[in-house]
Amino acid sequence: ASGFPVTFASGFSVAAAHGLPDTGLLSYGEMEHAMRRITGSLKAVPCIGDGDTGYGNAVNAKRTARAASRRAVEPPAGPNVH
Repeated sequence: ASGFPVTFASGFSVAAAHGLPDTGLLSYGEMEHAMRRITGSLKAVPCIGDGDTGYGNAVNAKRTARAASRRAVEPPAGPNVH
């Protein structure tokens, strides 16, 4: 174990791991696949996932939040989270 109580996966970190800039080039499906790989490799360390912009309009943001909740990924609390 690394000794860290929690980890964080951001759009920037996933884009950088793919050799891309953090400019929205990764799709929802690519981010979801990356998050499944990341969380699947963790045993007891929780991972905070960055939902970024929700990947589109309000309907897409709702889909992103629902997919995260199915994997027990908590959306961050903030002024843009409803």
